[in-house]
Amino acid sequence: MALRMRCKKAMLQASYDNKNMQTSTFWHVIRYKIGWLAIVFFTVIPMAWTIRLLLIQDLPFERYTLMSTFGLMEGIAGLMLYAISLVLSARLKFMERYFGGLNHMYIAHHITGGVALIFLCLHPIVLAARNIEPLSREGFRLAAEFLWFHPFSFERPVSQGMALNFGLIALLGTVILLILTFFVRLRYQLWLLTHKFLGVAFFFAALHVVFIQGLVSNDQFLRWYLLVWCGLGLIAFIYKTVVGRILIRQYTYKVTDIKKPVHNVISFSMDPVGQRMDFQPGQFVFIRFKKNKDSVVSTESHPFSVASGPDEKTLKLSVRALGDYTKDLLSLKPGAIAEIEGAYGKFSYKNYTNPNQVWIAGGIGIVPFLSMAQSVKKEKHLHIDLYYCVKKKGELIDEKQLSSVPNLSNIDFKFIPYAEDTHGFLTADIIKQKSGDLSEKEFYICGPPAMMKDLRRQLKTQGVPSYKIHSEEFSMS
Repeated sequence: MALRMRCKKAMLQASYDNKNMQTSTFWHVIRYKIGWLAIVFFTVIPMAWTIRLLLIQDLPFERYTLMSTFGLMEGIAGLMLYAISLVLSARLKFMERYFGGLNHMYIAHHITGGVALIFLCLHPIVLAARNIEPLSREGFRLAAEFLWFHPFSFERPVSQGMALNFGLIALLGTVILLILTFFVRLRYQLWLLTHKFLGVAFFFAALHVVFIQGLVSNDQFLRWYLLVWCGLGLIAFIYKTVVGRILIRQYTYKVTDIKKPVHNVISFSMDPVGQRMDFQPGQFVFIRFKKNKDSVVSTESHPFSVASGPDEKTLKLSVRALGDYTKDLLSLKPGAIAEIEGAYGKFSYKNYTNPNQVWIAGGIGIVPFLSMAQSVKKEKHLHIDLYYCVKKKGELIDEKQLSSVPNLSNIDFKFIPYAEDTHGFLTADIIKQKSGDLSEKEFYICGPPAMMKDLRRQLKTQGVPSYKIHSEEFSMS
């Protein structure tokens, strides 16, 4: 009887824990969608208000009116998404929680910027198309005049002519800069320089809104709503590019030790010069090395995951030389001074309550897991399988450290090195064979983008819901 009661109590406790885990996961998913919902919400408000104003005016339901409405709404949507894109690029820490980490904020930044480009291009085209009648030379002439000549006509009041000029400058500047961003592969330093001019183009777009005559200028709510967002976009741009180094908290660290564990990988340790930076396991930082006559490392800021545990005084990073900047890091020497901004990111087992986890690292993607492996030693009731994928076994970093985790912790931790030249590519089927049923596990993946995309797809076919698959996709260096 006593045994039966204990079994029943255990089953009820397991059911309760499972329900709590599902509820917790649900709210995590909802919380990380708030950012996208807010983007849609703030963008739709002025568009819905515009439709309301047009309905109040009781304008005739004809082609010219419809084209004017669509053109105006595309301009408003483009301006709003442009402003939101600039706000997202400011790396405001409090916003991370609503997107699931800074990496996802930057994905949202790129998407909103790309969609803004589409809407801003359509804005003058649709307005010009109002004048085009089927097979009408006069219509095409009027449309061409609107696109190319009309903006530079000063026969109207000066403010109206200037407003059109500002709009044209903003459009051409935005198109050129975003094409360079999305379709041209530039060196990082040049890409960073061109990116800074996006705020200048947005400034002219804001001037266009201020001076243009029409529906926006005649309605106080719509005018001030757009002006407030223009102000937020410009403030975010100035904060990030002009006064960022003054206002954003920076921690000074000194390089104390450098190792090269495998080919093209450098691991360096740094001690704080002053206050130590707090961080969570799995997070990353932006690091900028100060100018040094003995170093060729650029003074630009680059993101790298932290390899050390959050309780360690020494900050450790491991970097693979893949681009110009990371290759220059191979020449780094002890004594170099760095300014560190952070920490950022939500890629951590601490952000989810599911105790059954699978960690998958590819190449240098092992770094955030090194930090998490140091932290889990103090945890209990976790069941973790860590798959470390490399091309050759000789490319494994800190293999001894990872192999010792099970002996130094109170958790069920399995370290599974996986060499491609011996076993082939890691697949969801292989993970299922080694780790059992996958549908109830939480997955963390960090590695090459192609690997993460393929494994995510395979895991979904195995019944793993997308909200249980977490990946670190931040790549700018």
